[in-house]
Amino acid sequence: MSETSAAAPPSEAVAYAELFCRSNFSFLQGASSPEELVSTAAALGYQALALTDECSVAGVVRAHRQIKRQQLPLKLIIGSYFQLPGLSLVLLCPDRHAYAELCRIIPMPDGALKKAITSWKNGIYAAASIAWHSGCRKARQRLTSIGGNY
Repeated sequence: MSETSAAAPPSEAVAYAELFCRSNFSFLQGASSPEELVSTAAALGYQALALTDECSVAGVVRAHRQIKRQQLPLKLIIGSYFQLPGLSLVLLCPDRHAYAELCRIIPMPDGALKKAITSWKNGIYAAASIAWHSGCRKARQRLTSIGGNY
């Protein structure tokens, strides 16, 4: 979608933040580039957009650069989507400490990652502030707050 074809935000827009969005850096899952996603989100009046590519933060630099270049009124939330046996979740980072923790766990094998997530649920790690998880892809998704501010 080109920047000029996006709809102008409504004058009385409702505050909205998309917390699960995959770009074309999620192979065969996302179709739009990070630049297109942030431009469209801003044009639609979103307050924030969480870029949550699968096991990756590869698109966040391009998204951040586009926000700065176009001076978009949009907060970029960095996160990542994980699909493990019996568990799907999105981790979002409210600060640099959380970002560092996310980058540390992305290359972990599934077993170690699942163990780390169990530790977060027990309050040992507070770096990843929000986990969106479900028992399986078809299960009803629920949002669990672990702490932090957005």
